[in-house]
Amino acid sequence: METKTRKRKIVSIVVDGVGDLSCQAFRYKTPLETAHTPFLDALAECGVTGLMDSLEPGFACGSDTAHMLIFGYQPRGIYRGRGAFEALGGGLDMHPGDIAFKSNFCTYDKPTNMVITRRADRSMEVIGPLLAKSINGIAPGMSGNVTGTDPLVDYKPLLRSRPLDDTPEAKRTSEIINELSDTIYEILSQHPVNEERKKQNKNLANLISLRGPGIQITIPPFSELRPTIKPFVIAPTAIVAGVALTAQMDVYTCPGATGDYFTDFQKKAEFFAKMIEVTPYNYCFCHIKATDDTGHDGRPVLRKEIIERVDRMIGILLERLCGGDEPDEGKGSSHELILQLTADHSTPICVKDHSCEPPPLLICHLDHFKRRYKAVRKNKELDREKDGWKEPFDYSKYLFHTEDEWHDDDDSAASSSSSSSSSPSVPVVEEHEPDFRETGGITKEEGSVVLVPRKSSSSAVPENLSPVADFLAPDAVKAYAEVACAKGKLGRFRAHELMPFAERLINFEKLSL
Repeated sequence: METKTRKRKIVSIVVDGVGDLSCQAFRYKTPLETAHTPFLDALAECGVTGLMDSLEPGFACGSDTAHMLIFGYQPRGIYRGRGAFEALGGGLDMHPGDIAFKSNFCTYDKPTNMVITRRADRSMEVIGPLLAKSINGIAPGMSGNVTGTDPLVDYKPLLRSRPLDDTPEAKRTSEIINELSDTIYEILSQHPVNEERKKQNKNLANLISLRGPGIQITIPPFSELRPTIKPFVIAPTAIVAGVALTAQMDVYTCPGATGDYFTDFQKKAEFFAKMIEVTPYNYCFCHIKATDDTGHDGRPVLRKEIIERVDRMIGILLERLCGGDEPDEGKGSSHELILQLTADHSTPICVKDHSCEPPPLLICHLDHFKRRYKAVRKNKELDREKDGWKEPFDYSKYLFHTEDEWHDDDDSAASSSSSSSSSPSVPVVEEHEPDFRETGGITKEEGSVVLVPRKSSSSAVPENLSPVADFLAPDAVKAYAEVACAKGKLGRFRAHELMPFAERLINFEKLSL
């Protein structure tokens, strides 16, 4: 296939919080340096590498501001808190006068006013909706210029919200938040779910901590800023989906992608590959969250395992997109693909929070990967379509939409809240602590794809590289890790430079690295 007939696309993957510091548990190497990541290392070998500062050197930032920058928006002057992004990404519309928070069910000890643990449980899929239903309600006409109640650290006193300006709206909002905290504690402490958790000696989810109060902001649509880029976003995490929705980008939900330790990496890879191949978008974005959670939770062994699972996900994606030499290995994508992989920030295990250290960045023209390697299934007998993934499908049914759940004109929400607070009638569901190795570990084919050096004469590799591929000729880096990528020829990028760079690659203007 001639290069000039192929449509050029950017495949952008953000592995949330994957950057780290040297870790005692790994003999003072980073998790990326310790983990077995053949596919990430091969992409680094076949691409150009560097480091990426989310905001500026020496500054840490949140995932919301980092993704605004990655998508090409400057948050200074327009950022109004992460709460509205969380609400939008969670499926709720935001109207003028609404205020939203990033919130967690936490374990609170009222006699000492201590937040014992800011997250009562990582797995809230079952009990979360039951608890939320008992406190459902809304107060209109609120201000976002208030502080939250989350102390941000375990075993610290619960904070009281306070106004950040002298407006009546801000004062009223902070008063309501403090009153709500007291009411929520009384309701949740008596909830059947928490009665059951107390019997099981589990952390009680008896309060909701609030941080990042935010109102809906208006920013120019992405299509107006960069009309030649047609993006789609796969982001099971509400905060990233909310940022994309605010920019009026198309967000899709991937079956099985939960954005936590139990996500199905195989389904995510398969769905992402199909979206890349059959849709008209030329900027294809996928967010991976689980790595960030391991940093916040301070779990080095699990962090290493999750990084290795991400690598296997990348292997499945490369097997689809790059094809192989044999008839049963598929022909790969019909497009000219440039893969960009980085993190939105670092979340070191020893810090348990975002830090200023720049994560590694790689950009690889997949023609270079195809010249050196191929991703091959070990288990040929597995029942799997070869090139059927290229067939058109109704991807519109996976398009994410918000719902106007906050603005019922009747009193059903209020009556539901009052009735459930007096005598909760929701059923108690028996909980089972899931094991990610069983529920979301190596699924059917994750781990069955291996990296193999390609034969020198391969029909899958274009004979003549495109000008973009020549421009992205590999540097000398051989591994995707912090210290290794620091030596790459991309140098030290800033997040807000990624989208203009992607735009110029798609349109290909002459650049110099």
